[in-house]
Amino acid sequence: MAEEHGIEVGDRVECVEKYRGVLVGYQGTVLYVNSEIKGGNENIGVAWDDAVDGHDLDDHCDDGHGWWVGDGQVKVVESGAVKKLPEVIARMSDDGSQVVLAVPVE
Repeated sequence: MAEEHGIEVGDRVECVEKYRGVLVGYQGTVLYVNSEIKGGNENIGVAWDDAVDGHDLDDHCDDGHGWWVGDGQVKVVESGAVKKLPEVIARMSDDGSQVVLAVPVE
């Protein structure tokens, strides 16, 4: 699980293993961390700096920049870089596990 590897919402991460359109070296900001969302394999929602032929993480990043990855596919390059965001929304998912959403401010 991502939490066990120290990856949290707001962290800046770098891809260390190519995953679909996300190439090694690409960097982005973690917007979601939850092992239950995608069955544990794709448990980290990242807004990538570069377009990755992805999606918009449910309207939380630019279309084409969002993608789910596993914790083994990224490493933290700057911890808590975006924790000062004024708008952080917490909610409970249907199964009771906590999901934290961070909305980038431009």
